[in-house]
Amino acid sequence: MPPRCTPGGAARARQIPACAIGHLLFVYPRHLDLDAHEVAVRELVRVTHGEVRMYPLVDTLAQPYPHFDALLDLLAQCGIVSELRRAECAWQPAGDRLLVCRSLQDGNT
Repeated sequence: MPPRCTPGGAARARQIPACAIGHLLFVYPRHLDLDAHEVAVRELVRVTHGEVRMYPLVDTLAQPYPHFDALLDLLAQCGIVSELRRAECAWQPAGDRLLVCRSLQDGNT
């Protein structure tokens, strides 16, 4: 596992059964760079033993996150499985997808 993927932090791993997040990641790409997104998703996956769901995946102007593919590649290198799903109650223009992430360690691939 690359050094940047080494887990850490105060919360114990796999404490939370599921996690959903919205209105921070992907919405403000001018304020949160690729590193910030990667660190945040890795930490959410680390403390969750189920799925982490993130919505919306577009910014306030309905533009897709510009580093989305790079983020998915970095997460895969850290053993995080990512899947795009259709958002059942999409309310943001062009925001009809959500990102679901989970650790390969969970065995739910």
